[in-house]
Amino acid sequence: MRVDEAYLNAVLAALDEVDGQATRLIYAGKRFTPEAADLLNAVYSDEETDRHANAWLSGLAADPELRSIKPDPGNRKTTVSRIIAATPACVWMAVERDHTSDSVDPEPPRLEYVALRPLDRSNDPKGRNPTAWMITFDAFSSDGSEPRNRCADS
Repeated sequence: MRVDEAYLNAVLAALDEVDGQATRLIYAGKRFTPEAADLLNAVYSDEETDRHANAWLSGLAADPELRSIKPDPGNRKTTVSRIIAATPACVWMAVERDHTSDSVDPEPPRLEYVALRPLDRSNDPKGRNPTAWMITFDAFSSDGSEPRNRCADS
């Protein structure tokens, strides 16, 4: 298997689909459900799942109707901008995230950073993640700087 932009874009599209399923469940019920948590846990490390769950809970507390999300939300679109490091144990990349299909008033796509590591199958006992990867870091820098390489210790 060759880890190149085309391969990673396909992996990211599959992970965005699972994340999108969680978004649609949360939007439909206007609450963070156990099934949504299972979906997020299937594509994110424990730390990232917690971060995303807390963001959903904060968002629901601030806007219980989730008015910033489209009524029939699609999947966000993540596209590789640059592969910074790639080994069988870790991929560190700069990506662009486009939220036009899920957000009512999306910001322009911005540069974000994502680290992928091999999927821990215990995070996905129901087999919802169709890839061999999970997201272990997913963020952007407000000042535009590149965060520390999350694959440097691999």
